[in-house]
Amino acid sequence: MNPGASSLLCRRPPQQFFKNDPGATDKITPLIIGGLNNSMNKTHEITELLQAWGKGDSHALSKLIPLVDDELKKIARAKMAKERSGHILETAALINEALMRLIATDGIDWQSRTQFYGLVAKRMRQVLVDYARKQTAKKRGERPEHVDVDE
Repeated sequence: MNPGASSLLCRRPPQQFFKNDPGATDKITPLIIGGLNNSMNKTHEITELLQAWGKGDSHALSKLIPLVDDELKKIARAKMAKERSGHILETAALINEALMRLIATDGIDWQSRTQFYGLVAKRMRQVLVDYARKQTAKKRGERPEHVDVDE
């Protein structure tokens, strides 16, 4: 590609992309800006709900879950993709277990949604590790209880 070609594309006025409908740029620009504002509002709303939940507002959690559900599903699918095929846990069960463990943790000072997603991903990993340990214990037999013998 010609090094100057990218600069030519950037300098082309938007009207040239819509030769058949010169007013199309006026219709598209608000959609793009509106889409950015909606995602930014959602981001801020998630952070505010996390902070409210951290301060003890239980209603904030019920408002938060529908907003983060899609992202939690993505994280769970990514975690499950690394597991062996035929794994008995499903993504919904993984999400539920991870959230229950996270809810049981008190005193988290939520700073951002990134922190929330990171902690949920960590809890999902812990759920999968615990499950694998239980399966190994079943397969090999429970370990006997350790008893100290005094001489």
